[in-house]
Amino acid sequence: MLLTASPILQIALFLCLVPAPKDPEPDDKGKGFFGVQLVDNNGPAITRVEPGSPADKAGVRVNDIIRSIDSVPVANVNEAREVIGRIRPGTVTVVAFSRGDAMVTIKVKVGVRPESIP
Repeated sequence: MLLTASPILQIALFLCLVPAPKDPEPDDKGKGFFGVQLVDNNGPAITRVEPGSPADKAGVRVNDIIRSIDSVPVANVNEAREVIGRIRPGTVTVVAFSRGDAMVTIKVKVGVRPESIP
């Protein structure tokens, strides 16, 4: 006599036999880095773009004001730093800026902070 398991029992057995997905390996690259200096001026305003930095390569300019990072609104320097710092280096992120009277959207590949920059 051939015994067959009910569909519910088959699913339960499947779930017991399939290993759970592993958590991603810890990231040893550190916090995300754009390579800009910011001040609060009607939002996080860029006062310096580090030459050769991810921001420089993407076309970010002095006096741009960050409005959002990956659709997350940022209202001040602390919020911008927090959001940037949470992004894994190597990730391409979309940053919206006010540039004069225009809104500009730029893709920035987040980098790793160089040891030479405090």
